[in-house]
Amino acid sequence: MTLLRVAVLAPINSIPETGECEQFLNLARSLAAASDLANLGVAPFVPGLAAIWHMQHPMPRAFWEQWTRTFIEACDAVFVLGRSRSGGVEKGADHARSLGIPVFTELSEVSAWARERSSHAQELAELGLGSYESEIERAQTVASNRARPVELGEFPAEDWSRR
Repeated sequence: MTLLRVAVLAPINSIPETGECEQFLNLARSLAAASDLANLGVAPFVPGLAAIWHMQHPMPRAFWEQWTRTFIEACDAVFVLGRSRSGGVEKGADHARSLGIPVFTELSEVSAWARERSSHAQELAELGLGSYESEIERAQTVASNRARPVELGEFPAEDWSRR
């Protein structure tokens, strides 16, 4: 079985509307969304994880943009996370659209698309991912709880392990 591949795009450097650097908040949100997508039976790709690579071994921005485009081309869909947009997110989503790759902004859209594209509920159960219905409902509940903006310092440090 080959899982559907979905790129998770979120701003990494800063939020254009406020200029705030929310690199790690958005990376945490991206990983939470990736987990939700994995529970729906798709294989998420999180380009934002390259921020960790970049901190240790900086590369030119042009490299990261080409690197992200290369992986988007291998994906079956793109999921744009959150309401804030960045130049990189817009470029990635526009590139996907130019290739005919669907771009989604809601987890429910991704789950409906994935369900339509594949009928592998039995295979998902074998992977321990549960039934589509229960996972979709759980993921939608989790996603709706994450839809609101999170303020820096809103959660005590010990809560991050559960986010």
